[in-house]
Amino acid sequence: MGQTPTITEILVKTISELFGLTKVSTGFPFRNNDENIKNEPALLDSMRKDATAPVLVLLMLIIAGLFVILNNDGNDVNTPGDGDGTDDGNNQISDDWDVYYVDSGDDLPACGSATLGRLYYVASTAGFETCTSAGWAFVNLTGPAGPAGADGADGAQGPAGPPGADGADGAQGPAGADGSDGADGTNGTNGTQGDPGVTGADGDQGPPGVEGADGMDGMNGMSALAVTSTEPPGTNCADGGLKIEVGLDGNGNGALDSNEVSYTEYVCNGADGANGSASPNTMLTSISTPTLQACSSGGRIIEQGLDNGDGGGTSQNGVLEPGEVDYTTTYCSNYQVTALTDLNLPSPWYATDGVDTDRVLSMAAIDDQIFFSGNNGSCSTIYAYEMSNLSAWPVGSCDLYMIEDFMAIGTRIYFEGRLSHGAELWVHETINSSTWQVTDICPGSCSSFVYEPIIFGTRIYFGALTTSDGIELWAHETTNDSTWQVADINPGVGYGYPSDFAIMGTRLYFEARDSSNYNLWAHETTNNSTWKVTAFTYTYGHMNDIAVIGSSVYFRAYDGTSSELWVYESTNDSYWIAVDLNPTSTTNSNPKSFTVIGSRLYFQGSTTSAGSEMWAFETTNNSAWMVAEIRSGSGGSGAGTYSNGFVEMGTRIYFSASNGSWDYELWVHDTSSDETWQVAEINSGSATAFGGCYNWDCIQPLLVVNDRLVFAADNGVNGNELYMMEIEQTITYN
Repeated sequence: MGQTPTITEILVKTISELFGLTKVSTGFPFRNNDENIKNEPALLDSMRKDATAPVLVLLMLIIAGLFVILNNDGNDVNTPGDGDGTDDGNNQISDDWDVYYVDSGDDLPACGSATLGRLYYVASTAGFETCTSAGWAFVNLTGPAGPAGADGADGAQGPAGPPGADGADGAQGPAGADGSDGADGTNGTNGTQGDPGVTGADGDQGPPGVEGADGMDGMNGMSALAVTSTEPPGTNCADGGLKIEVGLDGNGNGALDSNEVSYTEYVCNGADGANGSASPNTMLTSISTPTLQACSSGGRIIEQGLDNGDGGGTSQNGVLEPGEVDYTTTYCSNYQVTALTDLNLPSPWYATDGVDTDRVLSMAAIDDQIFFSGNNGSCSTIYAYEMSNLSAWPVGSCDLYMIEDFMAIGTRIYFEGRLSHGAELWVHETINSSTWQVTDICPGSCSSFVYEPIIFGTRIYFGALTTSDGIELWAHETTNDSTWQVADINPGVGYGYPSDFAIMGTRLYFEARDSSNYNLWAHETTNNSTWKVTAFTYTYGHMNDIAVIGSSVYFRAYDGTSSELWVYESTNDSYWIAVDLNPTSTTNSNPKSFTVIGSRLYFQGSTTSAGSEMWAFETTNNSAWMVAEIRSGSGGSGAGTYSNGFVEMGTRIYFSASNGSWDYELWVHDTSSDETWQVAEINSGSATAFGGCYNWDCIQPLLVVNDRLVFAADNGVNGNELYMMEIEQTITYN
């Protein structure tokens, strides 16, 4: 096993390893006596230099204490075995200390009553193990860390290492201030004349110039004369004809003399044609249009017969005369107006509860189901009407009222509704007939309202009220049920009043008011930017009724003189008056209720001579005209006033109008034939089917459902009910 090191050698070696004293840790052998330390003056000198002697003394005192405490078991301290007086292969290091030496942990004896309290040095781990009641335990001789020594002096500068790789470029710093302009350089020689560039597009029409002064009266001109005479058959006209001579009355005698003729033209007779039909058995066909009294939605009459002169006609003249007609086929289209519901809706003239809240203010359709607001006498709520089985039923809670602005998105109907805590945005899910409030923008009893909402893809834009910001632009995303304020157009508690929305591509145009004036505004949905488009300076100049055709936005505006139709061109940010219906006066044209079909804008316009009637503006040539004067005189028909404007279905436009004092019925204008007529007399006599009161609650919306028109009207008997107009096709043979 070799020589057994003394306790002093073990402590010195352990402390040297703990404190990094390399003289002790390299090549120091263990021996059987303590003379080794005396023979190593360099070690003692190193320990004194490093002030380790106090630590060594402290550790030796700790070991002695452990020996006294742990090894006082009454056994012979000089017996390193298991108590039987034999040597078990362990070496007692010193007679003065109950400390033993083993090469490795495997050489440790069994920890029992005979070895309890003994301290063993394990050479392989350079550490101490002691036998305790819990078994062998490692004795930690490491004391607390001493204070950090002072930093040593810097060593000599080592040789420079090889250059490192270039680091990544830093972030671009802010641009410096522009330097002062340098002196102009010497003009270079003119280059060779380049080819002419392509002619640019014509600029916008400039304003008319100031009229020039009247020129001097010209001299009286000579009269132009024309003389006709019969031309006999001959060289000029083989079958004869008419001779026309034209010239100036040079001598002023009022006659065209032969020497005054400057131009001669002949209109010749044609040769006699063949007889109209080859035989009296030739079949002729005539196609005509029936009257609107016969076919209220138009049609065709096809008549056929032989060119035989029957009924006093002329045989073989090629013309189908009335007496020669043998067969008549009439293809007729007639409007059929039917009452869909009898829900006991109150008459538009008044409401039984004293509040005009029970009107059909809004409608929307999903497939063949129509959803509308109504009241059956006991429940004011949302109703559904199934067109396939002609049934109606309530689908909402009876305590929900002021229901309007219906919008259909997918299987849901969004609307404004009022409950005990104010008017907010609501939704009805048609799949499971559930209804809930989407958001509470103005919490508590406050109403945010939903001002003139518009569907933009899966999103709804609208104006909403909060106590902190007033009425501003808001949005609701239906795919994730999120709601947020889009822009604070009039900052603070000022009201921006966004309304009259129109869509052009990814951009939303609308009317709004900043700190002082109403103007046309725009919101770009791709980057959520909002800005003012026009710069009108009149506080009451509303941009009402906005429509988009191509890259142009049409709107009504007041410029300080009158309210007219304006146009904004988005490609160059310019705007101007499109048309003034009263060009010779400052009377307001008040264009409103815009509807677009192709390149044409239809609207209600007012003139001093005809009042409010339906007008059209053709954007390709900037021409405007009155479509029809339904009510003659300056009273006007009020076209579109009580039907929430105009609604297009195919090539036809439907609207309310009056041809009397207060008789608003359903009318139609056919844009292909330019004809206008009344569809039906729902409330006979001078009574009105639409409107009937002097506030906006009387406006009855029109809704196109596939090829049918659904609307609310009053027939004078059942009150305000839901009606449907459809076109019935018939064929009659005679």
